[in-house]
Amino acid sequence: MRVEWSGEDWQAYCELLFQERHAPAGYQRVPDTHGGDLGLEGYTVDGSGCGYQCFATEKSDVKARYEAQRDKMTAELTKMVRKKEELARLLGEHPLERWIFVVPVFDSKELVAHARKKERELREEGLSFLSSDFAIVIQTEDDFEVEKVRVEDRGAARIGVVTEIVTPEALEQLEREKPEQVQTMDRKLAKIAPDPESLRAKMLRFAADGGNIQEHLRRNHPQTGEQVARELAIERKNVSVEKDLGGLHQGSVIEVRERLETRLKEEVGVLGAEQSSRLAHATIARWLMECPLDFPEDQ
Repeated sequence: MRVEWSGEDWQAYCELLFQERHAPAGYQRVPDTHGGDLGLEGYTVDGSGCGYQCFATEKSDVKARYEAQRDKMTAELTKMVRKKEELARLLGEHPLERWIFVVPVFDSKELVAHARKKERELREEGLSFLSSDFAIVIQTEDDFEVEKVRVEDRGAARIGVVTEIVTPEALEQLEREKPEQVQTMDRKLAKIAPDPESLRAKMLRFAADGGNIQEHLRRNHPQTGEQVARELAIERKNVSVEKDLGGLHQGSVIEVRERLETRLKEEVGVLGAEQSSRLAHATIARWLMECPLDFPEDQ
């Protein structure tokens, strides 16, 4: 699965990681609304000598992503040379030892080679705000594991959006591995849907898509994953009680889905609206395959 970030969301998320790493007051953000950011999103004033620049691209091919990252790195470092007087005034008594380029995905050794080249070029410029051992470092959110946990615990940042890719093979695997659950869903859909076959196909896709999101959360954002599980468990109890009281009906599918989506958006804000909606649809599909969501026979 692939996680996508918009440029704005990635920058906002990275800023929180930087602030967390250099807390309580060791990170200085550089606004870019008045004359640009001079090649830095921000820099440290805690003696660590770090300058940060973050970048997210929509390119999914390794070569195309490398080229986009390389060009961004070149453009931002060129600013530092072109606007060296402004940058020297901005940094003051806080010279840079490291320029850290933070990206969602880093999978090309050529980017490291390009960083070494640009590193030499900047040293040769004799820039007053660079230390003698200045280096360029490429990092991802995996290099901020501690900070990531703290940010998520505070519910302060969105997580990346898992690309909605469900292959025919994944659907076949789901039906092969859980035949009894698929049959359970077929029985329930036959009670409420005028075209159960078409709805069945959609529900299986929803279930597989939700599985991708939850696997991403389990691996990369376990605290958020646990929070999602807690909220779904609360709603699962509510649905079970409604079923026992005979209150579920055809319209309950929509009502429960809307309730789930609202709960996730409000209680797990880091998911964002899109993933909250997708998880709500996936949960409905799963509950149709399992026990909680069922309807009277006369429907």
